[in-house]
Amino acid sequence: KGNLALTKKKVSIPDLLKTVLKEFNELAKIKKVTVDVKVDNPHIPNLNVDENYFTSIISNLISNAIQYNEQDGTVRITISSDDTRMHISIKNTGVEISQAEKEKIFSKFYRSEKAMLKDPNGSGLSLFITKAFVESMDGTIRFKSPIPGGGTEFILEFPLDKDSKKVT
Repeated sequence: KGNLALTKKKVSIPDLLKTVLKEFNELAKIKKVTVDVKVDNPHIPNLNVDENYFTSIISNLISNAIQYNEQDGTVRITISSDDTRMHISIKNTGVEISQAEKEKIFSKFYRSEKAMLKDPNGSGLSLFITKAFVESMDGTIRFKSPIPGGGTEFILEFPLDKDSKKVT
């Protein structure tokens, strides 16, 4: 897809998530943010993705969820699947995206007003790049904001191979 050269292989998303989260332990401590992970099904199938791009997707969304959260806030990550798709939800209790900004949030160099106030040094590229990586692997990304209790939720969905076997 596009100009991205993908090297796809079967990847355990819960295992990849554990590895990525280790990189954010210190930032979460500094920001006083709790990170909770829930895997809805212990037999989540592996996903056929480019591991490097997928790691970037997850890293960008977790980084944003922590960075734009409130002190003593929470990041909740949920992984689930049905017969055809894997679903990954990353919710935080922090900065909400205004109605006026929702159309622009995945645009190149765009940063919401609240995000700029929280962290004036961002580039406005992480969500643009994240969306490109998601779509390169036939996935979708969307978000809800505000969510009940405040904050924002990003939802990723990726197709499962027809021959994906449930991991036991």
